[in-house]
Amino acid sequence: MYVVAFDYGKSYIGVALTDLSINIPFPIENIYCKKSIPNWLALDKISEDWKPAYYVIGFPYSCRHKKIAKKILFFKKNVEKRYSKQTYLVNEDFSTYESFYKLRNLKNNRRPKRLDNNSAALILDSWLLHGHIHLK
Repeated sequence: MYVVAFDYGKSYIGVALTDLSINIPFPIENIYCKKSIPNWLALDKISEDWKPAYYVIGFPYSCRHKKIAKKILFFKKNVEKRYSKQTYLVNEDFSTYESFYKLRNLKNNRRPKRLDNNSAALILDSWLLHGHIHLK
């Protein structure tokens, strides 16, 4: 049984995946958004290919920027409606920073080009580690 996680951003959506039999999240893709609108065809392909049982979306609970929080909630609503699967929101505070520092250390202090899919893997890891605790 698979779970797909998203790190929603205005320019890119990071995507990660895990098989619940092994509980190891893998970053798989960064999907481009045009003017904050997701590439639904690319997301549909991921859904078709992996047929996940659940979706997990990172949500910045301590976010001071209400606009991105509203966009993430709207994205969650659309994911649930489009794929008819339970979708969890997971605290993503600092996932991009953590991803940046982990990848920077692996790449000899160079700034990685895309952090989003690695951030999605951290979000999914958090969901797995906390016993699938979620806030709706």
